[in-house]
Amino acid sequence: MPERMATPYGRYRHMVAAYDIDAFTEVSTFNSLMEEWMEGLKNTPVAPGHERVLVPGQPEDETYKERIQSGIPLHPEVIDWFRDICTELEVPFPMGV
Repeated sequence: MPERMATPYGRYRHMVAAYDIDAFTEVSTFNSLMEEWMEGLKNTPVAPGHERVLVPGQPEDETYKERIQSGIPLHPEVIDWFRDICTELEVPFPMGV
């Protein structure tokens, strides 16, 4: 395997598939089954040391919703840079911090 494809953990392994759900069942039936399955995963007993069970995409969805509501947090150094450049260019600093 080419060195550029090697990782510290071995080789890359990916699998991508696309299915036409209509070819197997009604989409509404599939959606109901998936919702039930996801609820089952979320209601699985929590492993020791964890607060809750997460399903794929859930942390990203929660972050998206939080940032839509509250904005994207900026590191203090980024805010300082914006403040400095606004001062240097003599433009108002709109962030209010």
